[in-house]
Formats: sequence, C-alpha cells, structure tokens
Amino acid sequence: FGGNTNSQRIAMTAPVLMWHEDGGSIMSFVMPSAYALEDLPTPNDAGVELVVKAEDIVAVLSFSGFSRPSKVTRLTKRLQSMFEKEGWQQTGPARLAVYDPPTTLPFLRRNEIIIPIEKV
Repeated sequence: FGGNTNSQRIAMTAPVLMWHEDGGSIMSFVMPSAYALEDLPTPNDAGVELVVKAEDIVAVLSFSGFSRPSKVTRLTKRLQSMFEKEGWQQTGPARLAVYDPPTTLPFLRRNEIIIPIEKV
C-alpha cells in the first residue's frame, strides 16, 4: 500500500497465506511475478520482511466457504491423515491459503490447506 522507501504501491495478489510458528501468527503475501526480490522496495515497517521461499513438496486440500479456525483445524487433520496413510510426513507448519477478498460470497470462496511433506 505504499508503506516502503519508494512509496511504491504494489497490487495485491493471491493467495494470502497464514500460519502459526514459534508461538506467533504469520501472514505472507505473494508478490507479483513481474518483480524480482531486488526490484522490491524496502518496507518501512521492521516487522515486514521480504524473503524468497524455497520450493518444497506439499500436500494440498482445497475447500470453499469461510475459513474459521475450527474448520481449518478439522480439514488440516483430514489432510494429515491422508498423506500419512501414503507414507509421507509433515516437515513444517500447515498454512492456510485464502484466494478471495472478504466480501466474496461464502460459497464462491476458494481456500486451501497447504502442508510441506516428505516421504518417510
């Protein structure tokens, strides 16, 4: 929204990723593919970091509707049981990916649970 050293506005992208790690909550925004890390302006807020996420293998479960904590927990457990039955294990925190703005009708909302995994 322009809160950076260049006062440069960058269009919102999807998904917005959310997860819990080290006792805190993290929110991550995906930058438009037109930008390389070195092209992005430095954030004014020290709590905002620009990082490149390394590739990993993930298990994904898509769902629609609201992404309330109880629903996310239930679907995360379902996804975990699915990949564990196939001989995979979780290697990092589960992330919630939200693709639509809050004003989107619930039945049209697209969400995903994303869990990094590796073969046992």
